[in-house]
Amino acid sequence: MRLKLLHIIPSMNIGGREKVVLDLAEHIDKSQLDVEIACLGPKGAFYEKFKRLGVNLHFFNKHPGFDIRLFGLLKRFLTSEKYQVVNCHNPGALIYGAVGAMLAGISTVINTEHGYGTEISRRKILMETLLRNRITATVAVSKDLKNKLGSHYLANPEKIVTIHNGIPCDTKQPTVDKAVVKRCLGIEPDDYVVGTVGRLEPVKDQKTLLEAFSILHRKKTNTRLMIVGDGKERQNLQRTADRLNLNDSIVFTGERNDVDHLLRGMDVFVLPSLSEGISITLLEAMREEVPVIATSVGGNVEVVEDNTSGFLVLPGSPDTIAERLLLLLSNRKVADSMRKNAKRRLINEFSIVTCAEKYETLYLKGALI
Repeated sequence: MRLKLLHIIPSMNIGGREKVVLDLAEHIDKSQLDVEIACLGPKGAFYEKFKRLGVNLHFFNKHPGFDIRLFGLLKRFLTSEKYQVVNCHNPGALIYGAVGAMLAGISTVINTEHGYGTEISRRKILMETLLRNRITATVAVSKDLKNKLGSHYLANPEKIVTIHNGIPCDTKQPTVDKAVVKRCLGIEPDDYVVGTVGRLEPVKDQKTLLEAFSILHRKKTNTRLMIVGDGKERQNLQRTADRLNLNDSIVFTGERNDVDHLLRGMDVFVLPSLSEGISITLLEAMREEVPVIATSVGGNVEVVEDNTSGFLVLPGSPDTIAERLLLLLSNRKVADSMRKNAKRRLINEFSIVTCAEKYETLYLKGALI
């Protein structure tokens, strides 16, 4: 008999967390688990991708702010649908989903934490600590995040497990001419493209990348910067680009559904974040064999082997990023070695198949307790 599993996510917007849930739902062992997905918010930009999974989708249209209705709604829904395992993703889903599941008498409740910002309120810490110590287990997507959950949240270490995010690692990716991608974005075929992908938020620190690119561009003028994503920092970043006289050399693509396609147009991928769990876009860049530079924060140090499968730099260090960019764009031998090592590391350590198997073990073990 298959266990009935429900993933609860805050939104279906474009993001790494949503990609992880998509891939887990697709690759989980259907002979043992019947998977469904509940979204607390309305349909987002990833809705069509979720719909193509062919699993049951449920929506709760959460009101802005704290929505007390959801506790009762989720309790009734979870009880009527007779789920045996609930996997909440990130704090919003944890608060509503875990309480709803406990009220419904569901014994196996998992929470996956995909990453944290740099500022966490005491109220949030208290609320999450109480819940984490009552649910079956918390999955931290990196060892660094596991340590933070155990120290900052006083969560029981025995209830925290590390499962690295994974992505499909099919080595037979479709061949795409880099020049075609560049042309679609108005970039000359001979220009070098430095790229990044992520929400335009302070924690992602694209401002430091702009400063690094400004240094690089003065030394290597046939370079362009591609910033993929959208968010509340977009206007500030555009003002910074204007101040640095870079507007003609930068492409802001906005939010896109074809990140794989855009990655194939990049010569170097940079992740300048101040905080990270296990970045899906970093893994995707490695899959597409784009040399990577990432800050030495959070799970980045678990993904990138410095000087072997990429470069790690201190956060907020534009001079160092510029120096590494110049090396990768000027030394083909170094760039080729790093991208090949990164692809091997991805396949060995960050495959969605391995990730899904670890979740399956956790779900089945929890259901038997």
